[in-house]
Amino acid sequence: MNILLFGATGNIGKKLSRKIMEKGHFVSNVSRNTNKSKSLLPFINNHFSLNNDEEMRNAIASSDIVINLAGFPVSEKWTEENKQLIYNSRIDTTRKIVEFINSSKTKPKKFISSSAIGFYGNGREHLLTIDSPPGIGFLANVCVDWEEEAQKVDDNVLLIIPRIGIVLDKNSGALPKMAKPYQLFVGGMLGDGRQWMSWIHIDDLVNLFIEFIETDNYEGILNAVSPNPVRNSTFSKILAKVLKRPNLFIVPKFVLKLILGESASMILNSQKVFPEKLIQNDFEFEFPDLEKALINLLK
Repeated sequence: MNILLFGATGNIGKKLSRKIMEKGHFVSNVSRNTNKSKSLLPFINNHFSLNNDEEMRNAIASSDIVINLAGFPVSEKWTEENKQLIYNSRIDTTRKIVEFINSSKTKPKKFISSSAIGFYGNGREHLLTIDSPPGIGFLANVCVDWEEEAQKVDDNVLLIIPRIGIVLDKNSGALPKMAKPYQLFVGGMLGDGRQWMSWIHIDDLVNLFIEFIETDNYEGILNAVSPNPVRNSTFSKILAKVLKRPNLFIVPKFVLKLILGESASMILNSQKVFPEKLIQNDFEFEFPDLEKALINLLK
């Protein structure tokens, strides 16, 4: 199959594009900077420019599946400038993709457009499912608008929207930042430690996307998380155990808010998310257990 990726230069996209090619599919990437894309992803079959409408039309028309992973990192501090980049890179790009799909005479079979569990805001102790309402706050608002743009795609195109949890990856994303204090012997709990963390190993997420591509088991919105969320206090203990470091310190909420500002909500919000569609479809997690996931990534 011909797979068209938007945002393949990110940590998820890099691993996914390699896996797709290992499976024997033809892969193209769309980005604003094709020189950067070619440098980071020299193994990919084709590189198209998001700023070239003709290239976009041709790329969409020749694709069986379109995958949207594009977005400025939410892990950057939420200055007003970065908040605009976070929002625009998701909503504007998704809107543009959908417009090209809808106007194409030859449409892809599937459109897989990522979202995030930030949709739920602070869920506190509630078990969050795809039927749970959106939360309050910047990231929740971004996710709501992001999903609304994806849902404007033509009815003849099967739409899949995975709300992705905290992606655990050795070299990028949240895990290296969480592990660093422990490596410096100053690791510990964040806030009161009661907030739930819903996570997924990068390999499981990539394998899930492969199932999206190769099976017809999934449609609509789903939660892309491990079936075993943990509280931050538990995550901290397990991380310390795997790294063989002490887990002595506590970073109070007010310190996190002082340092990170509004983006501290990503750390302090509680999100106990249940992956009901993955369970219903018997998705085989390679790393459903946090300790095994961290051992695999950090040992």
